[in-house]
Amino acid sequence: MASAAKMKRDSLVRWSYVGLAFVECLVGTGVVFGFSGLQVALIRDGVYEELCPGGGGDGDQGRREDRHCDGQKVRLAAIYSAGATSFQVSMMGWGYLMDLYGSALVRVSSLVLSIVGCVLMAIGESRTFDSFIPAAILLGSGGAGFFFSHFVLADHFRHGGNFGLIHAILNSAMDSATITFFGVELVQERGWASVRASFLSLAAVYALFALITPLWGKFLSPAVRDDDHVDDGASEDLVDQDDDDAVLESGGAGASPVATRHGAHATASSDGGDRAAVDVSKLPFSRQLLTPHFMFIALWSFVSSTRILFLLGTVEGQAEYNGGGRSSAQAKELVGWFNILLMVANVLTPLFGLLLDKYGIAVGLLLVNVMGVVIYALLFSPGVAGLCVAYAMFGCFRVWNFTSISSYTQMVFGHESFGRVFGTGANFFNVLAALIQYPLAGAALQNKSFAVIDVVIIAASIPLFSFPAWIHFGGARADGPRKGRAAKSARGSVSEEQVVPLLLDAA
Repeated sequence: MASAAKMKRDSLVRWSYVGLAFVECLVGTGVVFGFSGLQVALIRDGVYEELCPGGGGDGDQGRREDRHCDGQKVRLAAIYSAGATSFQVSMMGWGYLMDLYGSALVRVSSLVLSIVGCVLMAIGESRTFDSFIPAAILLGSGGAGFFFSHFVLADHFRHGGNFGLIHAILNSAMDSATITFFGVELVQERGWASVRASFLSLAAVYALFALITPLWGKFLSPAVRDDDHVDDGASEDLVDQDDDDAVLESGGAGASPVATRHGAHATASSDGGDRAAVDVSKLPFSRQLLTPHFMFIALWSFVSSTRILFLLGTVEGQAEYNGGGRSSAQAKELVGWFNILLMVANVLTPLFGLLLDKYGIAVGLLLVNVMGVVIYALLFSPGVAGLCVAYAMFGCFRVWNFTSISSYTQMVFGHESFGRVFGTGANFFNVLAALIQYPLAGAALQNKSFAVIDVVIIAASIPLFSFPAWIHFGGARADGPRKGRAAKSARGSVSEEQVVPLLLDAA
């Protein structure tokens, strides 16, 4: 009875930290991606208005909004570009720091960067102290590190049947963090607070987050497992796979309710004889990069990021030139619908996390890739309805894609290598995808046609179906759990190696 009460209390504590993590990620991670809202507020404040003909006066906000020019817009776009780029690039460094020194250091360090970024944004003045680009760089890199520091929480849900859900919640919160800058613009428009006051308030909030870091306690470190001490030597005896399946099907004590018989372990044969299970998470980082587990996620990251970034950067042009062509005014109206429908993902993403937990990562990846193909096909739709469906699907596709990548990476490579594999490995290919956006968009706009590039992107998506197929048909299957002190208790409980819970194909 006491044990059941303790389990219930522990579960309540864990979910309380999930709620806190959602709030922290919503306020302090991907805020730079909501720059379009902040840009309106900065224009009202006359930032860079001196770059416009006749600029430099102290006209009212309405006149300033009407007077903005290309020079001002280009300089403001540079702020966004600096922040967004620093978010992606800094993840490589944060990944190494997290693996070497832990989530607590990354959390506090990233918050310090965000605090300084907020202060620079608050005191910035385009004529006398232009600190906006450095501020955006600090906010972008600080947000990335702060986001990274929360993934360790998911490690505490590996056996609880909610591992995928936690990743979905964290990714959804990061994606929704764009609302922070829109909030800054809203309170300025209503006259409730200036941009300067809003950023100083954000700095205070980030300082509070840093101060409560000790309260996170064990949730800033990976979950301790009973089998952590078991040696991974290839000479260990292996339990027969059929027996392992029987244990999994019976849902032995400690097993996730959606435990899978396909694990995060590569297999290696020796002399064509007995096959030994190799735990990919125990390999050195340099060897992890040579496994098919990483090569698949690297290819997936590159193609998927290309799909996401290309549509984000060309949505207005696609609306204007695809589907038989539309007027510029119609295209701009569709962009408005695009921004609204992106929010659909924030409502549905937790459901995707539950899908991962119930049916496995293979099903999740399959769904994401199908959506990616359908979205680009619908961009050729001559009707508004087809495009709106594509835009709503794209909102889901974007967040669900990153949820799949982060959950797969942490489950397969372990939290000890998660920072480097996800931040440095997979994210490196995201950066490569970002670098090819300018020539791709330039070529499409020059030809006033996106058809060829869209078709090429659809074609490049087809080979990605091999990834979920590889997982489903045993490409990441463990030949069997290890015997040892952690293998089984007298009551029939199973270790992590026997369960290798959830995400790697629950079919």
